[in-house]
Amino acid sequence: MEITLEENGTNGRYVHVFDNGSEAELNFQLRHNVMIINHVGVPTQHRNHGLAAKLVKKSDRRCKGKTVKSSTCLSLCRGSVSPPSRMV
Repeated sequence: MEITLEENGTNGRYVHVFDNGSEAELNFQLRHNVMIINHVGVPTQHRNHGLAAKLVKKSDRRCKGKTVKSSTCLSLCRGSVSPPSRMV
């Protein structure tokens, strides 16, 4: 499964495009070395396959080894970003 990163200044998203053209995405903003995850969406017909968790893990990998921390107001992401001490 291919998940790509799209960035536009301080905004970005991780996205997977399905064969039918629908998209699963994780949107974020970068502010002062903090990646703020503000949306995760998966089309109804593609839910319950762990795709949202894969999007979150992909974003977390970007933060590892860098001075970027992860932050989210989404309960879905809170247990998935590791280590938990990086949550702000």
